[in-house]
Parts: sequence; C-alpha cells; structure tokens
Amino acid sequence: MADKDTLFDEKWQAGKLASHYKNIADGVGNHNPATCFFMQLLNKQIAEVENKAKRAKLHHNTLAILGLLFSGLTTLILGLKLSQKQNLGYMQENIALIFSTSATFVAGIAGLLDISNYYFRIKVMYSALKLLRYRFVLDVKESKTGLIPDQIGQYEQQLVAIVGDGYWAGRRSKNTNGKKNGQEQNIIPADLPSSDSDNLKG
Repeated sequence: MADKDTLFDEKWQAGKLASHYKNIADGVGNHNPATCFFMQLLNKQIAEVENKAKRAKLHHNTLAILGLLFSGLTTLILGLKLSQKQNLGYMQENIALIFSTSATFVAGIAGLLDISNYYFRIKVMYSALKLLRYRFVLDVKESKTGLIPDQIGQYEQQLVAIVGDGYWAGRRSKNTNGKKNGQEQNIIPADLPSSDSDNLKG
C-alpha cells in the first residue's frame, strides 16, 4: 500500500494498473471472451514493442557515443603539439586519419539504418499502445461485462494503425534526393494524441 504521506506513489499505482490488466486478460470479473482475448493481445504487443524500444535505445546511444568518441579523438590527436622526431609525432596524422575514418564509418552505419528516426518512432509507438490500453480498460470497466464486437473492432483498427505505422513504406518512398513521394502515414491514429515520451507507466 502507498505511504499515507505520499501524494502519488508511482510504483504502487503502476502495480494497481497492472493488476487491472491481468484481471481482464485472465477473465476475472465475468468479461466476455473477446474482451479477454484483446486484452491479452494488447499486453503481448506492448511487451514486444517495449523490447524493441530497449534495443533501439541501446543501438542509438552506442552509435552516438562512438561517433562522438572518434570525432573527439581525431580533434585531440590533431591538436597535440608533438615533435616529428618522436615516433608518436611521426604517426600523428595516421592515427588521426584512423579515428576520423572510424567516425565516418559509424555515422554512415547510423544513417544507413536510420537509427535515430526508428528510435523516435518506436518510442512514440510504445506510448501510443499504452494509451490505447488505458482507454480500452476504461471502456471495459464502464461496460462491466466487456465490450461488444463493434467496440472491439474499433480498438483493433486503432491497434493496426499504431503498429503498422508506415515506417518501412515511408523509407521505400524516399527518392534519391531524400524527399518523400507523398505523405507518410502517421504513426498515431487521428483520435489518439501523440507523445514522444516513454515514461508513461503501466
């Protein structure tokens, strides 16, 4: 239970939300099978996207740090005042060239994979899926026994719109000048507010 002196206990509230998700997915509360199944589907999809978000963050940060490191070392080596009579001084330009090439290679890999854009999009997708789950649970709680097929169908359409965000279609539609041929599909359905934060809990 949350501390009485704490206005909002984040972990306690997250645990309460998780218990609601589990109860609906497990069929606790006489919810109809379709409602329970869609809750299970939502939980599974969110778990998968969360894992993708963690991997994307690792790849994004690793490439960014390596790029900065190699660039910084290049500047440092070129800025050192070394005597050409010393072995290190003689190799100074060659060492700087190696670091500079490494920085270019890392930047090229990041650009080829479009890792920054993918990282941002996967974070938005993660937040949108959790927001969809919040709304779904609210509607389920209001209905007492679960949602009717038409309501679940509407949530299914929103789920497909979020996970099928048009990212790869947008990548394929870019021409050689880096411009897109037409509008890229939005990651967030029209009735869901977008967010680039992955700090929503639950």
